[in-house]
Amino acid sequence: MKKIAALAVVLIFVFAVNCYALAGNVQGISDPGVYLKKIGIVQGFPDGSLNENGYITQAQYLSLLARMLRKVKTVKRGNLVKQTNFFDRLINKAYHAYLILKYKLSNLYYKINMYIYSKQKGTDKNAWYFKDLVYLQTNGFDIPKGFKPDAVISEGYAVNWAMKALGLGISNEYIIRSKDVEDGAVSFTLSVEHDMALDGLSTAKPLKRRDAFNLILKIIK
Repeated sequence: MKKIAALAVVLIFVFAVNCYALAGNVQGISDPGVYLKKIGIVQGFPDGSLNENGYITQAQYLSLLARMLRKVKTVKRGNLVKQTNFFDRLINKAYHAYLILKYKLSNLYYKINMYIYSKQKGTDKNAWYFKDLVYLQTNGFDIPKGFKPDAVISEGYAVNWAMKALGLGISNEYIIRSKDVEDGAVSFTLSVEHDMALDGLSTAKPLKRRDAFNLILKIIK
C-alpha cells in the first residue's frame, strides 16, 4: 500500500511539473542571458559571448548563484507600518536604519570570512570563483563535498543548489516522503512549489547555460 501511495505521489509531482514547467522564457523577456548580463548577474566570456547553448560548469553556476543572491539581498526600504502621523514615520525610519545596519553587518561578516578562508590551508584563494564561493558560504550555503569546478552540473542539482542558496531545500520543507520516493521527485515538487520548474527536469541531464539563465531569471522576477 505504501508503494502504491508513493508511486501516486511521484506521478502527481511529475504531472504537476509538466503542466507548470517553463516552456519558454519569462514573459516579456526574450533573451534571459542578455537581460541578466545587463543587470550585472551574468558576466559572459572575454569575447562578450554568453555561449547559451553550452553547458554550465559547477564553478560558473556557483558564481551565478552568488551574483543572484547579492541582487535579491539588497537593502529594501519598504515601510513597516502605514504612515499616518509622526510616530509612524519615526517607526519606519527606525526600521529603515535597522535594514541598513543589517545589510552592513552582513557585508562585514563576509569580509571577515574572506580573511579566514584565505588563511586556511588547502584553500585555493587564487581561484577566480573564490569570492563567490565564500559569499555563498557566508550566507549559509554548504558547498557540496563532491564539488568539481570544471565539471558540469545536472538540471536537478542546479535546482537544489538554487533553493539551498535561498534558504530552501528538502531539509527545510514539509513534504510527503517515503523510501520509495526518489530525490528527483522531491526536486520536481520543490521546483514547482517555488516556481523554479525546468521543462523535463533531470538529475542526470547536464544543465545548459541558457536554462541556467532562465532559472535565475524566474527567481529574481
